[in-house]
Amino acid sequence: MKIAIYQLNQLGDFLFSLPLLHSIKKNFPQSSVTLLLPTWLKPLTQLTPFVDNIIERPKIGGVAFFREIRDHNFDWWISLSRSPQSYLSAKSSLAKRRTGFSSPPFSYFLTESIKQSGPFNINAVNSLCEFLELERESYDYRGLLSFSDDLQKKESDKWKDIDLHKTITIAPGSSSRKTFKRRPKDQFAKLIDEFSEPDFTILLTGSKEEYELIESIKNLTKRKTAVNLAGKLSLTQLAYLLSKTRLLICNDSGAMHLASVFETPLIALFGPTSPARSGPYNKNARVIIGDRRLCEQFHLELFTKTSVPN
Repeated sequence: MKIAIYQLNQLGDFLFSLPLLHSIKKNFPQSSVTLLLPTWLKPLTQLTPFVDNIIERPKIGGVAFFREIRDHNFDWWISLSRSPQSYLSAKSSLAKRRTGFSSPPFSYFLTESIKQSGPFNINAVNSLCEFLELERESYDYRGLLSFSDDLQKKESDKWKDIDLHKTITIAPGSSSRKTFKRRPKDQFAKLIDEFSEPDFTILLTGSKEEYELIESIKNLTKRKTAVNLAGKLSLTQLAYLLSKTRLLICNDSGAMHLASVFETPLIALFGPTSPARSGPYNKNARVIIGDRRLCEQFHLELFTKTSVPN
């Protein structure tokens, strides 16, 4: 059976889908699973045995994209997104079974649908798995990414000059669409200055768009040895770093979820979003959160009025 799964655009959303991918391969071991996902997420598929093929998804699907989908002759189509393009893609696939989350009138293009309340998260994935009556072993993303021996060696060679077990990684950014999740720059700078262990290296990581943000944090610190890695790591390099670092400190972000896949110790700084909805799913995580009612009304006001925790 040929199964297509239409992914969302964010790192966290991809990680949320891992229990579904695991369950499908467990229930249909002879199936061929194809993911349709943004190009930038493709490297992470090297870390999962649950994916057989990739179709890199354009931002706006045209006739050529829909024709490519149809030519694959999928038997089952699963849309995790509720975007109009995802439903049009489902219809274009001509798959006999088309599953997704209901979003009238677009869910007309599906053969079966399930209601989704709230944002896409682990709860939505678990509800979908129950709806599909899949036999399951995993209910969250922990342990569902891993490095092959060859990839482990390749990635470790890139870090040969740094003992990652003696690093503290800080990811001060967030999705560009949700910058209100970010704690102010001066507080991250103060946090960096609180670390007194001279043998530990502070690594600051983020996307290339966050380079200036992170450089400004670095310039505010007294500890000038902190390393700005924004935009310098591939997704697999970031995954390897977050699987080995001693501690991650971050906002509610994709980095938080990626580290949690490996159960890396982390401190997650929450404000206007809810850890009850979005995790982290990690027994080694600690969440720091303030008055959410204040956050929802004033977004960053909570972050600017609360001090850096000891």
